[in-house]
Amino acid sequence: MDETALQLIEEYYAAIQVVQRDTRDDMQRTLEQAGSALWLAYKGDAAVGCVLLKPLPSIPFACECKRLYVRPTARGLGIASLLMETLESFARAAGYRTVYLDSYDKLEAAIALYRQRG
Repeated sequence: MDETALQLIEEYYAAIQVVQRDTRDDMQRTLEQAGSALWLAYKGDAAVGCVLLKPLPSIPFACECKRLYVRPTARGLGIASLLMETLESFARAAGYRTVYLDSYDKLEAAIALYRQRG
């Protein structure tokens, strides 16, 4: 797993105070699964966001959106929407019919984005 991606995911964990965190090996195993993917968003040369798609083998044609994060300095630029659009396009092309996700009640901007995208 790329160090830049790990750094962004660690920032995500800290930002929302995740207690039970995936290890680097856990994330690498996820990315090695067929149908999984990770995207990084850049502003110039700086990585400013990420999102991960994880297959859900127990649910046919389903995957999960994980670790959507945009650094505070890059928020408000539509990066989260672009990351979600990329994830959803990949999911459709890969044959997924449903993308699951979860969020915390206090992440109002994230919830608004998810509702806006249906």
